Amino acid sequence: MEGYTPYSDILKRLPDFRVQYQVLAKEGNDHRYILQGSRFDFRYSNDGHLKNSHYMIWPEFEDEGGFTTLDKWLPVQPLGTAKMWIVNQTLKEYHRLYLKVGSIGYITNGSEDIAICEVIEIVD
Repeated sequence: MEGYTPYSDILKRLPDFRVQYQVLAKEGNDHRYILQGSRFDFRYSNDGHLKNSHYMIWPEFEDEGGFTTLDKWLPVQPLGTAKMWIVNQTLKEYHRLYLKVGSIGYITNGSEDIAICEVIEIVD
């Protein structure tokens, strides 16, 4: 098991929000292989000047108990929760205006949606 270093250790702060996610099937109903520590982005609908953007908001997947998964090579579950980290802190206030509990968004890889999410908690 190769260890994963949590973003809380790297960034020295709390996550910004948490989501419940469901991984979307690939074409042909193939399952996706998603690993902890992959640098996915996040998009959601908003009416701000940056609407329709993909944001550097990185997921950190949790186990069934809500703890950060610490094995970076263990595939994440197709349904679960994740802490979300706004990487560009200059956009934190922008996201505070638009991200609310119940907001729907997508974890993306490039222009491809890989998981649908619902914001379940605003943390910091």
